Amino acid sequence: MNESELNDELICNLIIEAIDGTIAPDAQVLLERWRKKSAENESTYQQYLNVQVNLDKISERHSYAVNDSWEALDRKLSKFDKIPFETQRFEEAPVTPARTSFLWFKIAAAIMVILSAGYYFIASNRGYVTIDSDKDGITALTLPDGSAVKLNAATAVRYHKTEFNDDRRLELLRGEIFIDVAHKQHSRFSVDLGKVEALDIGTSFNVFRNTQKIAVVVEEGIVALKKRSSNEQILLKKGQLGTYNIQKQALMSLVNNDLNYKAWLDHHFRFTETPLHEVVAQLEKAYHTRIRIAEPELKVRRLTADIDYEQIDSVLAVIAASFQCHVTKDQETYVLSDR
Repeated sequence: MNESELNDELICNLIIEAIDGTIAPDAQVLLERWRKKSAENESTYQQYLNVQVNLDKISERHSYAVNDSWEALDRKLSKFDKIPFETQRFEEAPVTPARTSFLWFKIAAAIMVILSAGYYFIASNRGYVTIDSDKDGITALTLPDGSAVKLNAATAVRYHKTEFNDDRRLELLRGEIFIDVAHKQHSRFSVDLGKVEALDIGTSFNVFRNTQKIAVVVEEGIVALKKRSSNEQILLKKGQLGTYNIQKQALMSLVNNDLNYKAWLDHHFRFTETPLHEVVAQLEKAYHTRIRIAEPELKVRRLTADIDYEQIDSVLAVIAASFQCHVTKDQETYVLSDR
């Protein structure tokens, strides 16, 4: 299968397979490309995840009547009988509101088939919705309470879709996220980080997790970074960094000196006498690309600049002008060279 073969029916199947966890790697790549193709496509995908809350309520009814549900679905589908539905190529098939709705009902029909067979794909994951971003871009997610989450590349989170509004807990499985928490007066938002958790007190903050450490940087408000096995915690205010060493099981708070902690999201970099090899490391992380410095003497040259560009080509052009060096590209790798 390739992009030119994608149509509404195949997209429907890919979305269901992705959430079901049965999608093939090459099909996952195609689905991610389709999501990035337009805002409408991504909106369809995200709304599909959110609508599962309502579908779960159906599946939880012990008196669930399959025939009645099919009849209700047929009545909805009949509204679209007059909509032309031709197989269009991926490059020429933007998702209009009418087509989006039609696609939604096709997805619903497929889910009804699964339900009538006695199996619901979310049930296998105990009611959790898992979002796994691809390795080359940022994924935007709106949680059921209205909180906005941005996922860096190769990041995975999950939450319980039916219980989230009562227990606002988001689990960061790996990677990096930035959260703008929706304020709820009597409900605290938390990020589950394994042996520790980040408890929000009305704020926005950045969270990073790998196998060695956990790091939280507070942009606004207050966050408590707390061990789950005890009452030990640290309170973090705006501009502070909290870390947890997984091997030593140690919490620490300090002033955040990394001005570019959120550059992966907003692509705003501030460098002050920063060695070029450190600059390149940050750029590779933010733009998900490879950059090689050809000469050792070029690696230690220092950059002072305020850079704010969406495209890596523009950033490297600024650096090349600053150091009077050259930028070339060797397949998928950018090369900075004095020659």
